[in-house]
Amino acid sequence: MLVLSQLSYTPTMTYERLLVIVALGIVQRPLIIFLKIELLRGLSKAQMGSKNMRYLKIGLFAVFFSLSGVAHAKDLASRLGVGFANQFGLTEDLPSLAMRYYPNQDYGLMGVLGIDSEKDNARFGLQAKILKLVFKEDNLNFYTGAGAGIVSREVNGRTDSGFDLSGFLGAEFFFAGLENLGLNFEAGAGVTSVSSEVRFRTIGDHPLRAGFFFYF
Repeated sequence: MLVLSQLSYTPTMTYERLLVIVALGIVQRPLIIFLKIELLRGLSKAQMGSKNMRYLKIGLFAVFFSLSGVAHAKDLASRLGVGFANQFGLTEDLPSLAMRYYPNQDYGLMGVLGIDSEKDNARFGLQAKILKLVFKEDNLNFYTGAGAGIVSREVNGRTDSGFDLSGFLGAEFFFAGLENLGLNFEAGAGVTSVSSEVRFRTIGDHPLRAGFFFYF
């Protein structure tokens, strides 16, 4: 996508080029707003059933490919992000509240808390993660990380507890018009032990699992 900020007026500029700049200034902001609306529509329709997940994918891909040219890397030093994640290794999902803080430009800390008091199927998770930024592109940050936490679940009226460990690679995207919102993708491996059961798993998480974060 051509970005208006990349163009500037000069005395030798042709009349046609000046018209292009004016036109871009008129349509750029409405286009970004339109893509935001399409993303929100995709999210709302995806909640209606798994078969409608294609709406979410269409919305996400539209934003990624259309806005990648106007995105910028973010300096997250001393910034706090608040959002959600859904990555515990229990057999059922446990949507969780999450916070992410970067004390400097290289490292980040993350805390995750998930609670579900469903009768005869209660679940709990508490996890801490450390992130290391390893590569910064114009529109995303690549990072590696590790996480460790405790989990519990209720089965047949009995509560079993254990631990959850993970190691991963990830990327966090930022877009023009959404400068404070980070969308995460992660891949790696994890192990969860609850009672006498041990579960090994590979990780491949999109933003609805790896999380969204709004940075202050």
